[in-house]
Amino acid sequence: MQIRISIHGDQDIDFAECLNNLANIQQKRGNNKLAESLYLKVLNISSLTNDNEVHPHLYNNLAMFYIHTNQFAKAENVFIKAKQLYENHFGKLNRTYLSLLDNMAELYVKLNNPAEASKYFIKASKLRKRIIYDSFKYLSSTESEEFLNGFNSNIINFNTFLLQYKDVSG
Repeated sequence: MQIRISIHGDQDIDFAECLNNLANIQQKRGNNKLAESLYLKVLNISSLTNDNEVHPHLYNNLAMFYIHTNQFAKAENVFIKAKQLYENHFGKLNRTYLSLLDNMAELYVKLNNPAEASKYFIKASKLRKRIIYDSFKYLSSTESEEFLNGFNSNIINFNTFLLQYKDVSG
């Protein structure tokens, strides 16, 4: 990282991406305080860059960190920001936006908010179907298999959520 800093400085988006990777590692190691500070520094650098690029995946990563550390209100706020960035700059028809919808559904499951969870599961399912229809013929067999496995996994998650909610609500 020192080489990257010496070449581009510490306000460069590539440096921020390196910090983001470091934050992911720290989170996996259980160093949550350090991971959070790194994620926040990444977002600060991202907001200062002059390259006119938007990096909503950085917000998504922080939101997922907040889910994993049970800071659900913070996760919701960060997800909403990421969702706005995706919609305003990249549109709704892409796999990363689909991942965001799945993550938001997961958040609302954890918040025991079935209405919101269902809304995002349904949006994700519709988008997944559209992406499959539009691009499946262009995917390699490995990509097709990975995509279908992800699709099946999210269907199982949704069904599990519905069964749990049904048991709780009577």
